[in-house]
Amino acid sequence: SEQTFTAFGPGTYWVEAVDSCSGVQLDTISILVEPATQVELPSDIVVCPGSELTFSLTGFASYQWFPSAAVDCQDCPVIHATIDSSTAIIVVAGTALGCYSIDTVHIELIPPFSTVDTIAFCKGDTVSVFGQSITSPGDYQMAFVTENGCDSIHTITLVEVVPLDISLSPTNTSCYGEADGMLFIENDDPAFQFSLDGISYQPNPLFTSLPAGEYQLNIRHSVGCEEIVSFHIGQPPKLALSLPQDTSIRLGDSLFLLAQTFPTDSLLLNWSPAEGLSCTDCLQPVASPLETTLYSLIVENTSGCIVEDEMEVRVRFDKQVYIPNAFSPNGDGRNDLFYLFGGPDVAIILRLRVFDRWGELVYKEQNLPPNQPAGAWDGTFRGQRLNPGMFIYIAEVEFINRQVEVFKGEVNLVR
Repeated sequence: SEQTFTAFGPGTYWVEAVDSCSGVQLDTISILVEPATQVELPSDIVVCPGSELTFSLTGFASYQWFPSAAVDCQDCPVIHATIDSSTAIIVVAGTALGCYSIDTVHIELIPPFSTVDTIAFCKGDTVSVFGQSITSPGDYQMAFVTENGCDSIHTITLVEVVPLDISLSPTNTSCYGEADGMLFIENDDPAFQFSLDGISYQPNPLFTSLPAGEYQLNIRHSVGCEEIVSFHIGQPPKLALSLPQDTSIRLGDSLFLLAQTFPTDSLLLNWSPAEGLSCTDCLQPVASPLETTLYSLIVENTSGCIVEDEMEVRVRFDKQVYIPNAFSPNGDGRNDLFYLFGGPDVAIILRLRVFDRWGELVYKEQNLPPNQPAGAWDGTFRGQRLNPGMFIYIAEVEFINRQVEVFKGEVNLVR
């Protein structure tokens, strides 16, 4: 009896309407319920790169596919999707009566599986790659199928080890016979190691403490490539020095120390000890030693190289004193005076005394030079000429080595 009616199910419903004039109008309406329609896309999908998927739906009046960039048609019942990355495909399907259904399929893209291996090989060697013998550097590929059916690529890159373009910088020894030579290898590649004996290798490009000679440098790459390069460590000429054989002289004598060197130019000389030498920085000094002396000469050149030699000068203390055993003070100019004679080893006559046979001192003098008549005894005593006879002398003589010796004897005064 109301103007509105709510139907709670499908069926045919009729309505009777009576107007104010009691007129009756009849009508019917059929209510149909459309069968439920559910969109059903496939379950989530795992695909390989570049895969193309097809989705097909029926029974709907309209279709909307998302995202639009992933499908070839956004409002078609059948679409194609090329998968370049993991994504989700969404569809909204509508019926003619305005009902809609939504579904989503998740698509996981398996990333491309590829491996790259790098193999270094020596020039001239053969490498087996995928069952083939390869002698040239480059990239070599082989396709495989993974367990999920996707393609994979295995790439092997062959790198040829180029012979090392090195520069050797050898340094000669500082002096002849020294072991201080060096070798520096200009190299920035840590894959190379070096050896001088072919056994012990080192990455350090510097070798030190090398004596002069010919060498072979062994160069090895980490992959086993080897190369041998020769080089030379030089040395300056030998600094030579020669002194005379050991010798002997009498006290008071001198000699040249005749040193010989090679080379002879630009040398520093140092004799030691300095006592008894005319110079210490000359090549051939005069030596006048007062005692046996071992002389040493050190020679140094401009490079700092040093050579040394030595010689011994033995000094004989012969006590070269000559005392006359007679003199004749008769005024004839020959042998008129009594005085002492000495060699170059005599420094001075400290004191000279003469006694007669009864022990009386008839003459005395001191600090007399040898070989000089000054101050000599003329055979007188207190201004009177003495008679011929034998007299006793005592002489104290100091030598240049500061030793003092006493000489005693007889002298015959002859008229």
